[in-house]
Amino acid sequence: MADLTTIRNNLAAQLSANVQPEIQAYSEIPDAINVPCIIVAPARPQTKTGITLGGGTLAADGLPMSPTEFRIDLIVLCAKTSIDQQWQQTMDQWLGYQVAAGIVPIPMAIDMDPTVGGTLEWWEPLTIDPPGPIQWNGVEYFGSRCHTWVSAR
Repeated sequence: MADLTTIRNNLAAQLSANVQPEIQAYSEIPDAINVPCIIVAPARPQTKTGITLGGGTLAADGLPMSPTEFRIDLIVLCAKTSIDQQWQQTMDQWLGYQVAAGIVPIPMAIDMDPTVGGTLEWWEPLTIDPPGPIQWNGVEYFGSRCHTWVSAR
């Protein structure tokens, strides 16, 4: 199985490469952030193991027969002081609420390659919280959380 660090690095790279309007994605939780950005962060419950028959058993290729699922949140942040109609519109585009030519929202960027180059069994967007005030490291931002599941063997 790919380790969680590799998975998060690949998720962030796929988002940075495909989401339009362009936005920086961090695979590790940074001490200081430059907004706007997406932080690829563990969510609760973090891990679901032994999902199918064969849990704890290795296949011939040495990989676990049973996949492990991880819940990953994509935390989209903008500076609270910059909330205006433009930022709200851009946030709506990132979240997939507003579709136009050239726009690639986060769920579509995930669906462009749900195996993330073969790193995963699948990556699935689940739900998106409505945009609004969001706390991060004691600072209030304007943002949203996109909840996703990933599965790796």
